[in-house]
Amino acid sequence: MREPRQRLTKFAMNKSCKNVTTRMRQNYFMGTRLPWTLADRDIWAKTHHLGGRIFVASGFGMIAIGMLTPFISETLGMALFLTVILSLLLVPAIYAWWIFQKRGKGQLN
Repeated sequence: MREPRQRLTKFAMNKSCKNVTTRMRQNYFMGTRLPWTLADRDIWAKTHHLGGRIFVASGFGMIAIGMLTPFISETLGMALFLTVILSLLLVPAIYAWWIFQKRGKGQLN
């Protein structure tokens, strides 16, 4: 009986992280602190907007993995878990770099 409450708590925490990241101002202490996001406020805002959506999607992914755990192998479960975590980390970083390159900024000063 404890597991469903844990899943719901994790999802609620993930949802609250989404709300925080989409409204966060550019700073050097929290958020996706990459050279590209710190160089431009618009890149910061777009990256954190996408990051918030990724947080929610990863929350749903974690719930799905948790529900599938009895039916899949431990190795597959761990692989799916790591895939969700890596996408949570890499997708916003690659997106920020892509926007930075697309705008022709090219290099950081």
